[in-house]
Amino acid sequence: MTAALRQSYAPGAGTMPGDASSSRRRVVVLIVGLPSLLPAPAYRIRGRDGVSCRPQFVWRCSTMSADADYSPAFYARHAQRYAEVAHNFIQSVYDNVSHPGLRDDTSLIDRMMELVPAGSRGLDAGCGGGARDVFLYWQKGYDIYGVDAIEENIAEALRLHPEIAGRVSVTDLREPLGYPDASFDFILCNAVIQHIDPETALGVTLPEFARLLKKGGVLQLMFKIGRGIATVYDRHYGEDRTFQLYDVDEVLALLADLGLDVIPEEGVKLGGVIYFTDPKPMEHCVLFARKVV
Repeated sequence: MTAALRQSYAPGAGTMPGDASSSRRRVVVLIVGLPSLLPAPAYRIRGRDGVSCRPQFVWRCSTMSADADYSPAFYARHAQRYAEVAHNFIQSVYDNVSHPGLRDDTSLIDRMMELVPAGSRGLDAGCGGGARDVFLYWQKGYDIYGVDAIEENIAEALRLHPEIAGRVSVTDLREPLGYPDASFDFILCNAVIQHIDPETALGVTLPEFARLLKKGGVLQLMFKIGRGIATVYDRHYGEDRTFQLYDVDEVLALLADLGLDVIPEEGVKLGGVIYFTDPKPMEHCVLFARKVV
């Protein structure tokens, strides 16, 4: 999976993330909890251009507001732009990467295709506007399906890729999924649980993935790391976006309890817990975990 594939796949023109024309960033981190019990924040976020910006921290003793970016309204409003950003890999090149093998999203696709052969049955849980990865895996011979909670995202997928009609559908990951146990050889969930409250993500969504995976199946999970919630200006959408952060150790402990073991690094092949910063910039991690029970 190379730049040539990205160029041949992209349905519309877009600016790649290396573009030097970045606007001034405003970062706000919202931490849920009592201010008196939380340490004073003291770190900086480094942008793609190498310039540090100090986040503005705001204590908020509540859950995410109704206009947070995971609300249906944001994605319904931006479904076409979301598809353009994804299909042109605009936000898919990473900085401060802990593993030299991770360049961008195509590195993750290549690694999953090493772990599970063509013909395997997969689920893209939260496939997003245009269902980019469903189409890419389908092109490579995988029996893949995609679900997303936003009707407009699925409509955009059908508009761009009518070939995958019947493979994408509207489904809410906050609810149990309507598939039998052990339905899939692999599941993708990339930058999705950041739109789900922790109680639901850890109590419903991730356990459902474990239920749906066959023994030996692989989960690819990417999420924004930290605690509480964070708001950052996203220049590719021209507005602030709010995300739920997740503690890495807490997620790893849950995966272990669910019978999912993180696949270790194998030489230059991706493995372990890989950390990186996206173009917004926000810190993430990504991992591959195999179901062992």
